[in-house]
Amino acid sequence: MIKTRSLAGVFTALAMMIAVSVVTGCGSDSASNQGGSPEMQADADPSTVVYWGGAYGDALGRTAVEDKSTVILEEPDASPSPSGIAFGAPFVYWGQDGISRATVEEDGATTRFTAIEEDFIAVPGGSVEDLAIDDKYLYWVTYDGLGRAALDGGEADPNFISGTIGGLGAIAVNSEYIYWAGDDVTEGVIGRARLDGSEVDPSFMTGLALNNPSGLVATEEHLYWSGNESIGRADVDGLGPEPNFVNIPSSPDGSGPHGLAIADEYIYWGGYDGPIGRVKIDGSEPEPDFIDTEARADGVQSVAVSG
Repeated sequence: MIKTRSLAGVFTALAMMIAVSVVTGCGSDSASNQGGSPEMQADADPSTVVYWGGAYGDALGRTAVEDKSTVILEEPDASPSPSGIAFGAPFVYWGQDGISRATVEEDGATTRFTAIEEDFIAVPGGSVEDLAIDDKYLYWVTYDGLGRAALDGGEADPNFISGTIGGLGAIAVNSEYIYWAGDDVTEGVIGRARLDGSEVDPSFMTGLALNNPSGLVATEEHLYWSGNESIGRADVDGLGPEPNFVNIPSSPDGSGPHGLAIADEYIYWGGYDGPIGRVKIDGSEPEPDFIDTEARADGVQSVAVSG
């Protein structure tokens, strides 16, 4: 049953995140785990916004990239430690034991979550590891499977694609394919299938030399993935892999980048025990401390993009 609560409280100002969704107005390089778009260099859109969820506490928030202003809504009964986040106006979705969503309402300079639906989509068989969204469906991965539902929560199929490897940790979509990343104990693997679930290829890319892949994005030209201490990149057809496209020093707890998102000309990533970083899509001008999360959250668990 869906439980809905009205929330009149405006997010109180402060801090940062653990599951991130970057939202851009009309960026030329956008959605990857939330729908594809052409990939090309462009000036950063000043309207880009980061939605985030706290990994070690019950929080959902919103940070404007232009001025770093942050508003945060704390909900004691909200799902803790969101392990994936996605935005499709006017809703923000997050995963844990199931999938929840809230309505984002903006009125001038004021932003509110007007309702939370904690049990929006029930997901049997394990916690949600990551989310992706396009204009029709919401997709998710658990450790052992891949599901899909319509954006209104209907047509939910927790076994939408079967035959994937275990250890799934990330999911992405573009205009043609669904991609997922996992590990088979010895190496990282990316699989893919058509958006209708056909032509399943569980070993689309292999030998990625990463443990516990934690982020994946897909544009119309490239795939990007995160894990260990790097962001990797390949052509969208799987050719030309660059496992160390961007090298990122591990955080104090030894973890590397968690989650990926693309908005405008930037790739964003989260540090499980550190801030949100970003780098240009050509791999230049890295900013590992772009958004400081220390004031509110211990780090960033996952990131996702919508446009």
